Amino acid sequence: DLMYAFDVPDEKGKRRRSVLLVILDDATRRVVYGAFAFREGSLAFEYGLRHVLLSHGRIGKVFVDNGPIFVSSETARILSILGIPLVHSRVGVPSSRGKIERIFRTIRDGFLRPLDKESVRSLADLNARFQTWLETEYHRSPHRGLGGKTPLEAWLEKAHHIIHLDPTVDLDEIFKHEVRRRVYADCTFTLDGVLYEVPVVLKGKNIKVRFNPFQVPRTLELVYENRNYGQARVVDAYANTRRSDEHKSELQSQFHL
Repeated sequence: DLMYAFDVPDEKGKRRRSVLLVILDDATRRVVYGAFAFREGSLAFEYGLRHVLLSHGRIGKVFVDNGPIFVSSETARILSILGIPLVHSRVGVPSSRGKIERIFRTIRDGFLRPLDKESVRSLADLNARFQTWLETEYHRSPHRGLGGKTPLEAWLEKAHHIIHLDPTVDLDEIFKHEVRRRVYADCTFTLDGVLYEVPVVLKGKNIKVRFNPFQVPRTLELVYENRNYGQARVVDAYANTRRSDEHKSELQSQFHL
């Protein structure tokens, strides 16, 4: 779930509101992913899921609310490929989200309230402090819902239940986004305001474009009728370079790439 925090300087020094995304392990209350960002889009959620899969193994089920970032068709497609059920909480029943609301209260009281907010220099600085607090304070404090055990103790006790991903699973491929585009008569199409050129054989076709949303610059794979037609080429290299620089800066700010 998401929790709104306070304004933090971005890479240009402009103060922007930060928002915290937390992925909580239900059985142990351990925060398996937690990071502040400037945006609350589905891309941040997918980044968190990918981190959990790489760091902690398979996910049995994902339970989320009905916010826009949790109902993305791309996220649903990715989880479907991985065989991970996506379950949404009941609208108007806040008690179903009690565990995540409880940790948000703990974060507000234990981390945000004592924090000297004016001393936070950047999003990376805020996240570094948050990770330190998680590992030294939250994960090592007795939890009433765990019978007095700490989240770390509960996690270690249940570690034998962790199922590591099959090494043949290619998360880079699975987490690629797919969009449909109609190729113009001049053998071009646009994506995010950038004009791309494709082989003449695709003129007028409805094609599938696949790409890694975290990669800068993007490499666009062209697929038509289950056949790969290579990569798209940028028509206006200058415009794309300028946009890629802006996109790269945003990704680095959000995900510390």
